[in-house]
Amino acid sequence: MKHLKKIIATAILASALLTPIVFGAEIDIIGNFTPTSSVSAELWNTTMNWGSLGVSQSNSQNTQINNTGDTNIDVTIKYKDTATNLALTAGAPGEDQYRVEQNGTGSWTDVTSSYTSIVSNLGTSSNKNFDVRVTMGSSFTQDWGIQYHNNTVQYVAHT
Repeated sequence: MKHLKKIIATAILASALLTPIVFGAEIDIIGNFTPTSSVSAELWNTTMNWGSLGVSQSNSQNTQINNTGDTNIDVTIKYKDTATNLALTAGAPGEDQYRVEQNGTGSWTDVTSSYTSIVSNLGTSSNKNFDVRVTMGSSFTQDWGIQYHNNTVQYVAHT
């Protein structure tokens, strides 16, 4: 079995070296609960794969949050952590940088280490579609291979 894992890892590494950067993400969901109501939500497409992206290329993935509780909620997103050698930046990414944005509010907004709104006052039994977009930097000092970026989506009772 160890031999098989080595072959698979070698195949993935070889594939990454032949292409620009392969970018993927995990999204965690965190709910804050109040004792007087049921605050609950489901997030679809929590693992995103943007594919192979070269210099200054971008790609977006769609996801949806569903309010399954009995109270309206506010939904936000922030950068959690990353296993990438590239630097996350707000604004146009430069050398060895990348940018992550979301458009839940109708316009593209940078995802940073602070929570930004996806939707405010999402009604019960309602859902909200939103895109998450990755844009690669203007240049790379080396082939960075497969990269991962993690975000946290948080929902709280609307007040």
